Amino acid sequence: MNREEWLNKVIDRMRDIFGSRGYIIPMKIKISCGFPYNKKKEIGQCWSRKCSKDGYTEIFISPFLERMDEILPVVVHELIHAAIGVEFKHGSEFKDAMHCLGLTGRSTTCTPSEDFFEIFDLKDLPPYPHSGLTQEDVDPKEEKDSCRQLKAICPGCGYVIRVSKKWASIGLPTCPCGQVIELTIPLEEPISEDQSLEEEVIDA
Repeated sequence: MNREEWLNKVIDRMRDIFGSRGYIIPMKIKISCGFPYNKKKEIGQCWSRKCSKDGYTEIFISPFLERMDEILPVVVHELIHAAIGVEFKHGSEFKDAMHCLGLTGRSTTCTPSEDFFEIFDLKDLPPYPHSGLTQEDVDPKEEKDSCRQLKAICPGCGYVIRVSKKWASIGLPTCPCGQVIELTIPLEEPISEDQSLEEEVIDA
């Protein structure tokens, strides 16, 4: 079972629960794991069928989420949008539905109430087949340096300056300690605009 199959199984299980409380989940609905449009910090997003060329309501669940207890409230939140109509946003109709379906707190959040997991008792489902992404950089040193000048450092004391290729080709200055400053990348190597020059990081 992949992620989309798991999420669709969740929707299938929730249809009767929604229906018993007066809310109908559309039959033409798609749900997948992916970043919400233009807002990576959002953990879920529902798109109206009016935006779909084939008339489907589409829901996206953030790939930062991986546990069932954090995913189910988000799915319910987005299914409420699908059931009442995305055009109602987080207004009074949405608030009534979220309280009826076990969500609490502000209408823009996905906070489960105390009885949420009694209403949506899906413990028999297998774990969500997904390992959450992390927002941490794999290697911060791989970030590109926005400065287009060349980095030069004193081999004696570590004094750092930046110098253009033009002036570096004429000659490098002498450090206050008396030693000649050297380029960290030899001048004869071609320097492209996209080349990353390693910066020193000093922790305060």
